[in-house]
Amino acid sequence: MARVLRPGGRFVGCYNAPGHLAEVWAAVGVRPRTDDFNSDNGPDQLAACFAAVRAIPAHGEALWETRESLQTYLDAYREFYGPLTAPHDSYPFIATRRNAVLVAEKSLGL
Repeated sequence: MARVLRPGGRFVGCYNAPGHLAEVWAAVGVRPRTDDFNSDNGPDQLAACFAAVRAIPAHGEALWETRESLQTYLDAYREFYGPLTAPHDSYPFIATRRNAVLVAEKSLGL
């Protein structure tokens, strides 16, 4: 990313942290994949190539009001985990979001 940005350019991206939506994955019995680059380790990796890096936490909650809405969300992960089935009770279903917006600025001299 740093290579293609002009001097003074800025990279902005939103990334999940480990434990993102852990309640969902626990409810369906899946251990989510871990990312090599995430909101926890990303700032250190970006700091190797950028002059300034900030991580802006964006934690909160995700809510699915019905089983059908959670099932629609889970269906998007079919290629990663195979078919997943939303729990039949506990609605609205609330899970903890763990995200951050990463902002990395390229030096004017690079």
